[in-house]
Amino acid sequence: MDISVDQLSKKKKIVLVGKDLDDGDLGTLAEVIEKSEVLEEINLMCNKVTLAEGKFVDALAKSKSLKNLSLYNNRVGPEGAERLAMALRDNRTLEQLFLEGNELGDKGAQYLAGALTTNKKLQCIILRGNEIGDAGAEALANMLVFNRSLTVMLLGENKITNAGATKLAGGLEYNAVMNQLLLDANPISPILDLKIKTVLASSTRKQPQESRALPKQIVEAMIAAKDEELVAKDAEKQKALAAKDVEIEGKDRKILRRETVLKAKVAELIRKDEEIAQLKKNLSKYEKLRQQVRDPIKLLQVYMKAKDAEIASLKSTIDDIMRPDQPPSEVAASSSEETGTMEAAPAQSGVAASSSEETGASLETGRSEETGGSLETGRSESSDVSDGPASAASEYTDATDHTNENRPPAAKVGNGKKDDLRSPLASKYLKKKKAAPLE
Repeated sequence: MDISVDQLSKKKKIVLVGKDLDDGDLGTLAEVIEKSEVLEEINLMCNKVTLAEGKFVDALAKSKSLKNLSLYNNRVGPEGAERLAMALRDNRTLEQLFLEGNELGDKGAQYLAGALTTNKKLQCIILRGNEIGDAGAEALANMLVFNRSLTVMLLGENKITNAGATKLAGGLEYNAVMNQLLLDANPISPILDLKIKTVLASSTRKQPQESRALPKQIVEAMIAAKDEELVAKDAEKQKALAAKDVEIEGKDRKILRRETVLKAKVAELIRKDEEIAQLKKNLSKYEKLRQQVRDPIKLLQVYMKAKDAEIASLKSTIDDIMRPDQPPSEVAASSSEETGTMEAAPAQSGVAASSSEETGASLETGRSEETGGSLETGRSESSDVSDGPASAASEYTDATDHTNENRPPAAKVGNGKKDDLRSPLASKYLKKKKAAPLE
């Protein structure tokens, strides 16, 4: 609409008939209804209003001056009737409501009947041509028992039968203000139509409600309506609980996924902590080593020096075993400790003279006398190098045997064993000398 809200708020009557308006076009009009204090009538006949827009019905509930609202031949339907009924519960100004041709049905009539039970201002309601049947007529009949403001209700061109008409006639008996109730063009008998007119003209229905008991059918209808209301509320609660259960299940799944991710992260952190601990351990070892030798070259030198010392020790041991020209003093000393006697051992010439203090005999003199030859010949330069240790050992053995033939028996010393140059250690030494190749 091109007219501003302030201009419309000053009008008493707004007519927008056949403008092809829908709910989206009612925003400005809703502001006018809520703001104006002089607007009394709005005519929206022959449009496409469904009352799906909440702003319009909310403004209608807060109206300060609106008395007449015409929604003839629109598209309100049961859903729009439910929203309109919510507005009528709070509205305190509306006196006439025209809803002809909106396909309200029984549901729409029931919503409006519930609102009119407590509404104390509405005087006229037009519900012609809305496909209302007996269920809707029964709800309206129950409303008549409690409503004390409605004077005109037009229900022509609907689907109300004799059963619905009978309910309406019963409700009229407990309503003292209703003056006109029309059921023209409905499939009811003329007798029932006449009965309704008779009840409207009766003076007995003018009695106060407190002096008369409610009819049984009204009470039963009220109880059934309450039961339906409770069932509907219970269904809504169950639906809400089911939605909550679905929501909770979704949240539980999210929590489970988060716990799984959290466990994976915790495991990863534990693994990282272990790696860090190992790295710290290795770093600690490196720091200790670096504190000992801060220069890597010095560290390598220390390592090489230690290896050189080890190699030198091994070489010394090998040389002591492999050299044929070195007197095995340690071997002789060990042998003398075992036998208690100082024995003779080969020297650089092949045979070394060693005399025992107990025998006092010179091994060199005895050997030269008995053999008639000097062992110097055995180590002469012309002798073969490879025969040196073996020849010397052989000559040494022969010389010893010849000497022992002319010598007196050796005195028993030490452990009482006979003096023998070939002690176990000496024999081991000779075997190694024979087996080792000479360079």
